[in-house]
Amino acid sequence: MFNHIKTNDTLFESIKRKNNNDNISEKSLGKIEEKIRRVKNSVDYEVFKKSMDDLKFQVSEMKSQTVREKINKVISECLLTESQLNQSTLHEIEPEPTFKRIRFYHSIEEAILCKIAFNTISLKSLSKIEAKIQARFNEVMSSKTPEMFEKEMVEAKSILKKYDNEVVCKKIDEIINKYLDRYYVVIKENYSPISRIWSAVRSVSGLQEITPRKLYEFKAAIIDSFKFQSIEFIESHQCELKRKVSKYIDGNIEEKFIEVIEQCANDRRRELKESYQYDTSEPKNLFPKFQEVKPIEQTSIKEIFSHLYKRFIIWINKKLTIN
Repeated sequence: MFNHIKTNDTLFESIKRKNNNDNISEKSLGKIEEKIRRVKNSVDYEVFKKSMDDLKFQVSEMKSQTVREKINKVISECLLTESQLNQSTLHEIEPEPTFKRIRFYHSIEEAILCKIAFNTISLKSLSKIEAKIQARFNEVMSSKTPEMFEKEMVEAKSILKKYDNEVVCKKIDEIINKYLDRYYVVIKENYSPISRIWSAVRSVSGLQEITPRKLYEFKAAIIDSFKFQSIEFIESHQCELKRKVSKYIDGNIEEKFIEVIEQCANDRRRELKESYQYDTSEPKNLFPKFQEVKPIEQTSIKEIFSHLYKRFIIWINKKLTIN
């Protein structure tokens, strides 16, 4: 079955439609080239080159070698043309940015790139960017990979870092942060600590840096996961977390995650040791002693039952804490 490229598809969505094809028509190649040139005309050379590098990575994972070669040829030709144009204008005065409207078919990144070069941005344009972010939020949060939303927002923030336009960058960044805050609330309220840990790991996999808020979210999930561990299982839980983190991420992010795991494990051990004396061999240590010993004949029935009830409640609480 043919999966035709649609007019409102983004460039990356167009490539995705051809993932499982054994070949690709000249008509489809022409549509892909048109979308590549549309991106090229809306951004500067460095941003365009990075976008094409990301696209090449997506193409490399396609099933058919024939399809990969044909699409890569189109990408290379567009890159060569843009590179020559970039070199010829290297010493010229940088032209004023061309006004571009945000269209319904633009991705979040494409919408941002339309406005990022200007010194101001209208409320209408901000509303369009927010609408795209909100739509993506609703779509991804109902999927099996909600962490993809955060990953896409990190990539969108990386565009803002390449521009010195503080006014526009700040307004767009505030919108992104608003939906990131919603993302963290949904994750914390609807996912178990372990699920939140792997969501954090998957969202930073492949990145070279981690944001402070992501590190905080990871730490909160780690703290919650240790709350379900009794003192004798903290060590094994700590080792298992470190092993899985090391399997999926490496470098600077791995070191920061491992450091958080070790810190939270030590904090939990200290907390448990301070809250009670861990000694399963002598359960009687869990119960308080009489402050004043009275002969049984001088103790009323009410006092006896009151004392037994208190001991029972304390025993239940201790058992729950241990388990």
